[in-house]
Amino acid sequence: MNDWHPQRRGQSCEGSDVAPQDRIPGFPFRPSTHPLGLSAEGTALSRHGPVSPVRLPGGQDAWFVTGHRACQEVFRDEAAFRRGDADAIAPFPALQGLVLVLDGPEHRGVRRLVSDRFTPAAVEPLRPRVRRVADRLVDGIAAHGGPVDLVAALALPLPLTVIGDLMDVPEKDRDRLRYWGDGLLSPGGGGAAAQAATTAIVGYMAALLAERRADPGDDLVSLIAVRAREAGIDDLPAALLAVALIVAGWETTAGALATFVYTLLTERHPDGGTLYRFLHEHPEHVPSAVEELLRFLPNSVYAAAQPRRAACPVDLGGTAVAAGDVVIPALDHAGRDPAEFPDPERLDLTRTPNRHLAFGLGPHVCLGAALARQELQVALAALTRRLPDLELAVPPGELDWTPETMIRRPRALPVRWKGAMERCEGR
Repeated sequence: MNDWHPQRRGQSCEGSDVAPQDRIPGFPFRPSTHPLGLSAEGTALSRHGPVSPVRLPGGQDAWFVTGHRACQEVFRDEAAFRRGDADAIAPFPALQGLVLVLDGPEHRGVRRLVSDRFTPAAVEPLRPRVRRVADRLVDGIAAHGGPVDLVAALALPLPLTVIGDLMDVPEKDRDRLRYWGDGLLSPGGGGAAAQAATTAIVGYMAALLAERRADPGDDLVSLIAVRAREAGIDDLPAALLAVALIVAGWETTAGALATFVYTLLTERHPDGGTLYRFLHEHPEHVPSAVEELLRFLPNSVYAAAQPRRAACPVDLGGTAVAAGDVVIPALDHAGRDPAEFPDPERLDLTRTPNRHLAFGLGPHVCLGAALARQELQVALAALTRRLPDLELAVPPGELDWTPETMIRRPRALPVRWKGAMERCEGR
């Protein structure tokens, strides 16, 4: 890796809050004292420029990309920044074979099997179905007599039900798939447990694809089975695509929904009251609120996307990146770039435009972005409409944020509301 010079941005090594080359910060960084805050090290690096060096757990050096424009370049330029060449680099989990780590024609061919079903236009007709699921879950919460864990009651079952129904996965198998998916996304680069989970979930999907190929329906698994055969795509890539859809289809959205509600309940609006109350009173701002929360709140425990490897020498944000260097797009820090977002540390639920990178960009942009947006919009609208007095049932400091997967969320989010509290007091 090329030498890094803090002076590049007019900074001197003396008195700098970022260490010089002989003290490159180790990644992942120390967690913020706030469960949804960005690390002090990553924030300090971002102040010195859009691209900074970090050292990975195995001793390998990498470039940590915090600038919004530089992150866009990494995401868009698939020829210069190869995703597949940088898989299984600790601390990120190994995702070999998933569509997330494919590149070029192979990536486009596999992605094309279902991409037309996930465009905004294709997803919009699903809104009434998603709304029915969300309303049923929120009605169940409202009917409950006491505090409810919002993770178990809404954040997890909503996206799991939606993607499970779209793929027509038998309900009896969904808990097993969630268990395997958690193992696949375990932080720390994987291991025996992650490999066992991957083998199990891929084997399950391969068997389900074989069943649907023999007797196809109108679900996504049948679509993959039929189109893969027509395109000459082997069973393994097809099964890995189905795995990516089912796992990414719930865990990231569930984490986002849980952290969104936590933030809305704990952050105050400048005009008074919580941000949650603001959305109850101004439901027209739910779509922009979703975009702002996506920009502001980290979804991954690493505050970064899966790494890439430079395929050739490239100038990235004024830094000379050599062929073979590992590049980590820090999309959450890019969401705080003042060059793109005025007053970036302010959580503004009415912010527009909002060109955040929460779903990535370019060839590897999140396939399910439109569906995730829809689920988050529908869930927040249903919750704030039905339960305007929702509040945390425990002090924020008592929540457990120990990561089970690389997706950031509390293990449980106990909430209560006025109607439930009145019923409890009347017993």
